[in-house]
Amino acid sequence: MHPTNHGMLLTRRMIRASTLALLLVGCPSAYGRPSNAGSGRMLDMGRRPWRARASELLAERLPQTQPPSSTELDYDDAALTALAQNLDLRAARAERGIARAQIVEASILPNVRLSGALDIPTDGATTGSNVGYAAGVSWQVNPLFALRTAIAAGRLEAQAVELGIAWAEWQVAERARLGVVQLTFLRRRLDLARRIADELGAREGSLERSMHEHDVTALELATARSARESACLTALRLAQQRRSARLDWLDTLGLVPTSPMRVVSHPHLPEQRNTPSLANLIRRLPETRLDLIGLRRALEAQDERARVAAINAFPAIELNLGRTLDTSNLGSFGVGVSIELPFLDRNQGHIERARATRERLRETYFARLQAARFEVARAYAERVSVDERLRLVRESIPHLEQLVRRAEEQAARTNLSVVSVYELRLRWLGRQLLEQQLRQRRLELRVALELASGSPLPSRRAGP
Repeated sequence: MHPTNHGMLLTRRMIRASTLALLLVGCPSAYGRPSNAGSGRMLDMGRRPWRARASELLAERLPQTQPPSSTELDYDDAALTALAQNLDLRAARAERGIARAQIVEASILPNVRLSGALDIPTDGATTGSNVGYAAGVSWQVNPLFALRTAIAAGRLEAQAVELGIAWAEWQVAERARLGVVQLTFLRRRLDLARRIADELGAREGSLERSMHEHDVTALELATARSARESACLTALRLAQQRRSARLDWLDTLGLVPTSPMRVVSHPHLPEQRNTPSLANLIRRLPETRLDLIGLRRALEAQDERARVAAINAFPAIELNLGRTLDTSNLGSFGVGVSIELPFLDRNQGHIERARATRERLRETYFARLQAARFEVARAYAERVSVDERLRLVRESIPHLEQLVRRAEEQAARTNLSVVSVYELRLRWLGRQLLEQQLRQRRLELRVALELASGSPLPSRRAGP
């Protein structure tokens, strides 16, 4: 038989043998290949259009302006400054490089392996012989089978990372806004407490002068002094709270504790209107919470990883091309296929690990969704309660003010106890402080609702 025909016959026989071996060991589905059902269908949720950058994901949530360059920040200015300066966000954004590296890693095929050998005659009848050699090239075929799946998994993981960064940015921006709310109302409450202390101090001085004229008793003077001291203590407590809140705010902005940055005197705070219902907020959570969308992307990526693990259970195939020349000057060209028979190692460990990871991500998603529902529900319920209390407090303030004025007029004409007048006045001033505290809490709960729901609430910007 001609040598060329003999080589072709040998190649066909090797291919037939390889096919028979594959039939004997079976296909990857025999080893528990994951179902093709995607996570989106499994979770029964629509897919949100993907936008590649976190800044685009936040486009509908934050104003499209540049961070301010002044040392006074408004409500939205603080959010933009925090996005630009926060150190935790800078560290989180570094994960983008890792995600891109995973895509590159998934798209790399194995190297071609080159082998060679020399056969040098040294002993015996070496006359007429020459130096023989063998050269071969081999390459693993299996990575081609899972290439598209591995790249798809890497891209989905990159999207999950990007969504995680966007979620972190949303949280930081809302915390910066929350700091503006707290600092603004703490300043207003502090100013009110100081005015109350100054007013009570002036009245105490007047009563002290009246006491020397025997128009006021020692008990009445002691009551006035106690009221003034109580107002001073309240002012000191509010001042301490404001200093602590300012440090937390500067930390969120990514600035040093000695930074001159402060909130503008009259920030434009949002006033809530047409609040969505609780049922609507909870229903839209899977589409508004960026962390939940990111978990779905991570779950889809793990589906692809599970498929890669199943495909890798396929018997390892290696193609070999060789050229040899023996010492008698007889050359040959060979084609070979080596197949790993997966009787013992069928990639069971990787498949089971991929399955377990997918199940863990699935349960994590539902656990976080449940936690988000209750976060929204608690903030919503407290906001309703605060609104009711704020309405009652606002209605009571004018009545208390009128009662104080009448009591003061009556005390000037009759012998009405100054203690009673002071008790009424303290109740009136305390009610004003409570109103400011409830207004602060109302805006804090608005930010809490935005944080928990993952989307801005309908509002209009208003001054103090």
